[in-house]
Amino acid sequence: PIGYNLTEKSIGFLQEILAHSGALNKLSFRIANNNNFFTPLIFCVSNAIKTQQKLDELSLDLTGWTKVSIENHFHSRPTLQRTDLTEESRILQEALLSLHHIRSLSLIFTKSPYMTDSSVEILTEAIRSLLSLERLHLNYQSSYEITDDSLKAIGLAIDALKGLYYLDLDFRFCKSITDKGIMYLRRGLGSLNLLLELNISLDGCPRLSDDCLTHLSESFWGMSRLRQLALTFEKCYPMTNEGVRSLTKAMKSLTRLQGLELNFVNCYRINDEGLRRIQEAVSSLKKLTRIVLDLQFCSKITESQLNSAKAELKHLPYVRINF
Repeated sequence: PIGYNLTEKSIGFLQEILAHSGALNKLSFRIANNNNFFTPLIFCVSNAIKTQQKLDELSLDLTGWTKVSIENHFHSRPTLQRTDLTEESRILQEALLSLHHIRSLSLIFTKSPYMTDSSVEILTEAIRSLLSLERLHLNYQSSYEITDDSLKAIGLAIDALKGLYYLDLDFRFCKSITDKGIMYLRRGLGSLNLLLELNISLDGCPRLSDDCLTHLSESFWGMSRLRQLALTFEKCYPMTNEGVRSLTKAMKSLTRLQGLELNFVNCYRINDEGLRRIQEAVSSLKKLTRIVLDLQFCSKITESQLNSAKAELKHLPYVRINF
C-alpha cells in the first residue's frame, strides 16, 4: 500500500526499490485515494511494470482515482481539478502492452468520479492484447461517468481473451449503464467457452430491466464448463418475473454448475412466480452443491412459496436464502 503522506523524496525512494527488485512473478500496488502525487505515482508504477517482462500476476487498486494539476504535483497542498484521466490511462496502457505473458490481471477503479468512457477504452485496448490472460477482474464500482460505451469496449476486450477461465466484473452504482450496455457485454461473454467462474455485479443500476437478464442469459449457452456463477441485481427496480424466466431457462444449460449466487434485493416486482422459476432451475442442476439467494425486500414473495423453495432445496449441502 502506498500511503497518503508522500513527498517527492519518498517517490524517488520507491522508484529505487522497484528498479532493483529483480524479476517478479507477482506485483500488487494499492495507491487508493492518493491524489497529492497521483500522476508521478502512475509514472513510477508503470515504469516498474515495464521492467517486469515475465510478470505472471498484476493487481492495481486505484480506488478514488482523480487527477492533480501537473504544475502543482510537488506543492504541499495541490489543487484538485475536475478533468478526465486520459493522460494517466495512456501511461498505464503503455505499461500493460508490455506484459506479453501475464495470466492474471486485477484493475480496481472503485469510486473514481473522473473515470470516463475514453479512459476505459484506452485501457481495454491494452487488455484485449493480453492473450495469455486466464483471470480478469475489473472493478468500476461507483464510477458514475462511465456509460454503455465503456461496456462496449470491455465486451470487445473480453471477446479477444478466449483463454479466460475466471472473470469478475463490478459495475455497482454505475447509474448511467442501460440494457444496451449489457447487450454489448454479452457479445464478449458469449465467446468464453473455457470459463469456469463468472461474477457480475450490477447493484444500484436502476436503468437495467428484464432485457439485461435476457442479454446475460444469451451468453450462458456457450459456457458449458462454468462451475461458479454469481449475479447481483440489488435495486434494479424494473426487473420482473419475465427477466427471471429468461435467466433461469438459460441456467438450466449450465449442467456443470456447482455454486450459484443470485441477488435480487429490492427488486420488488419479482413475486412467487419468479422464485418458483429459480427453484425449478436449481433443482435441474444435478452437480450444484451451494446456493445463496438474496430476496430481501421482495415483498410480493409469500412465506408459502419461500417455504416450498427451502423444502425442495434442502438436499443441497449448502443453502442460504435471505428474505
